Amino acid sequence: MIDVRIVCSHDAVKLAEMLTRLLEAEEHRVRLTYGRQALLELEDAREARDAVLLIWSPDARSQTYMLEWVRNIDPARLVEISRGAHDFHPIKRLAAVIDFTNWRGERGARAWKALTERLGAIARSMAPPAPVPAKALMAVGFASMAGGAGAPSPICRASGAPSAMP
Repeated sequence: MIDVRIVCSHDAVKLAEMLTRLLEAEEHRVRLTYGRQALLELEDAREARDAVLLIWSPDARSQTYMLEWVRNIDPARLVEISRGAHDFHPIKRLAAVIDFTNWRGERGARAWKALTERLGAIARSMAPPAPVPAKALMAVGFASMAGGAGAPSPICRASGAPSAMP
């Protein structure tokens, strides 16, 4: 599973802790940072290969450290959720903000499914490409050799002579 870094303001800590417990139960490694000290971890987070989950709450909209995280983290790694209809800052985004307004901690809820799908997409985009299976490669090689052995050679066809295998 992918590592997740949760960044929020003080009024969203309860939601962040609930998300931390549920994500850890699904075998994600989660790191929670809230308040102004989140700026101290921004430099390390730029180079890390983890998903960054920003929780927009009523107090977070006016916090400069939240805006710094949005500006400095690669949008492909950023997942934003909101606790209210207009809690998030109006900036250009790669993906829509996930609405957690009515979420009550259920794993089957629409908001939870959207979050896990977004984390899965980030994990797939960061995963190294899978190697070509060796058995499939050998099968293609044998099939091409078998197909080429029975076919007439291009030299025999051009000369008009019947093909004869040496």
